[in-house]
Amino acid sequence: MKVLGLDRDKTGRALYLDSLFASGKLFIAKDLPLVDGVSLEDELCSFSPTGSHRHDDRMDALAIACVMAESLAGGPNVEVSLRGF
Repeated sequence: MKVLGLDRDKTGRALYLDSLFASGKLFIAKDLPLVDGVSLEDELCSFSPTGSHRHDDRMDALAIACVMAESLAGGPNVEVSLRGF
């Protein structure tokens, strides 16, 4: 059985998403709507581990969605652990 987990801290979630983008497994669609005047791309690119980021809720949601999608693709032998949520 394979267990997919999600980090408790935002830096770990940001690194997880970064690895998906770098490997070509995750893309951002063009022309997504702005939320509070901020695009998803800007939110992801402005993340800072020092905590100076103001917008990161969509980053968290995207990380959770990606873990869930990986678990579905992995079949019945994959367990998901959302530690810290």
